Amino acid sequence: PYFTKRVVIMGPESTGKSTLTKKLATHYGTDYVEEYGRTYTEISGTDNLTALDFENIAIGHQKLVLEKLKEGNKVLFVDTEAITTNIFGKMYLGEDFDSLVIGEIIFKQYFDLYLLMDVDVPWVDDGTRDFPHARKEHFNRIKAELDAKKIQYVVISGDYQERFAQAVKEVDKLGYLY
Repeated sequence: PYFTKRVVIMGPESTGKSTLTKKLATHYGTDYVEEYGRTYTEISGTDNLTALDFENIAIGHQKLVLEKLKEGNKVLFVDTEAITTNIFGKMYLGEDFDSLVIGEIIFKQYFDLYLLMDVDVPWVDDGTRDFPHARKEHFNRIKAELDAKKIQYVVISGDYQERFAQAVKEVDKLGYLY
């Protein structure tokens, strides 16, 4: 697990994170971790989310990442992470939302490469998304959190083919992964 390169694809809803995560895993012949928040809310819905729900999402997602790391692949692609979960908590529950549990996960999580998806693709209503008009604000909040934590990231933009090409270029910089 120590030698596995970790790449996180993060950003607001409906920016192609899940599709890009899967496509990169296929391209590099490796595995990925799905966005646990989507799995969780497909069961529970988003109408009555609580602070505990967001903590459970962050814990569940981190558990999936740690399980996949044990497999020892050269690279692991991860769809979303705890910073994004925390910001979603604020979006759903209000700005006073704060979680020591999620804060601890943010502090401990590590990725070799952060790919931040821009909002320059159309929003698609897949039945699980709630913030079509807040994508730019959400993007800016994620970017501000990464900047505040001095985490280097690459903004991925353009159409879906351009996004894939940009992502491959950045992942290839991590070293030999095939």
